[in-house]
Amino acid sequence: YGSGHLQHARPIAEGIVGKNVQYRYQAVKFARKVFVETAPGLRSTNGWLIWLDAEIHTFAPVSREVLAQACPQNTAVSYLGRQNWDHSECSFIGYNMSNPVAHAFLDRLRWYYTSGMVFSLAQWHDSYVFDRVRDDFAGVKSLFYNISAGIPGEHVFPLTILGTCMDHLKGPMRKRLGRSPERIEQC
Repeated sequence: YGSGHLQHARPIAEGIVGKNVQYRYQAVKFARKVFVETAPGLRSTNGWLIWLDAEIHTFAPVSREVLAQACPQNTAVSYLGRQNWDHSECSFIGYNMSNPVAHAFLDRLRWYYTSGMVFSLAQWHDSYVFDRVRDDFAGVKSLFYNISAGIPGEHVFPLTILGTCMDHLKGPMRKRLGRSPERIEQC
């Protein structure tokens, strides 16, 4: 990764703290996600680039109306903020590629990992870094749309408009159940 920033501290960068693996420090694991998400080859100058984690399950058609509500045209980045947790949930992110701020945001997100600056942060995973990049863009906060504004809880995805057609099977319990218990039956 980058110029070898992770090589000298690989066990730590993989989140190994003592005998435990802690997601908050899994820079290697989450750098992969960030590098795919920010790949220059995926960039266009129009439309939306939407990131979905692999554990997103669709159970109904994803309509243009749902996407338009989740990704308003007057914004640069749509995300799932969490008022009851110390970082956003980055299982769904929309980047408005028609907006130059989205491109600058993606560049800055990638930079945290390629420069090694990720290791100066309190946590090294993509969601925490995502929020720090949002802080870096504080002057244009109106261009960031929190899809889950006003929704309490740790697992906000199924309680948003996205929950009408998708579910985020985050964690072993939700994978075992095949659904999020938080999900309100909306279909």
